[in-house]
Amino acid sequence: MTHASPDHQPLFRLLDRPVSEDDLNEWTRQAAAPRVQGRTDVQSALIFRVATEWVALPATLVLEIVGRRLIHRLPHRSNDVVVGLVNVRGRLLPLVTPARFLNALSNDQKTVANPSGKDRIIVINEDQTRLAIVADEVHGIYRFSTSEVMQPPLTLTTTGRITGILSWKGKTVGQIHPKLLLDFFRRYLA
Repeated sequence: MTHASPDHQPLFRLLDRPVSEDDLNEWTRQAAAPRVQGRTDVQSALIFRVATEWVALPATLVLEIVGRRLIHRLPHRSNDVVVGLVNVRGRLLPLVTPARFLNALSNDQKTVANPSGKDRIIVINEDQTRLAIVADEVHGIYRFSTSEVMQPPLTLTTTGRITGILSWKGKTVGQIHPKLLLDFFRRYLA
């Protein structure tokens, strides 16, 4: 019998934590679902919540999801998009919030100041741009068929920021246009 070193104790606590009934049911459903070989219409997205809005980003953008970090404010640079800098694995990353992009600003400001316990930081990477995004809650990766994606209502299509709508656990999830989101953040970081 091998004994775990003290460095592994946090890992064992994480893996030995209680599993909620909802998570257990979801994992059982996913494991029992038949696997279809050769499907090309399946996509993966990270589903997360910003204020009251559930949204999805392509999973290919996501590097990792980490817990809350100490936020280093930027004098004369912090605003309702750029929150500050956070240290993720020894690298300082700009911490941004998609609340203004999604027009969910008032609720998000509360979240950055008063964490809920479910809040996370999503680290994304695209074309040499690595950013940390504030999320009030993260579900995880969701696989879906492109035929499941519905057209967004006209009120959302005018800006092009939401490219489609998914139905997930009785909730409506907006697919964020990743290029527009990154361009939006780059404008505020420039």
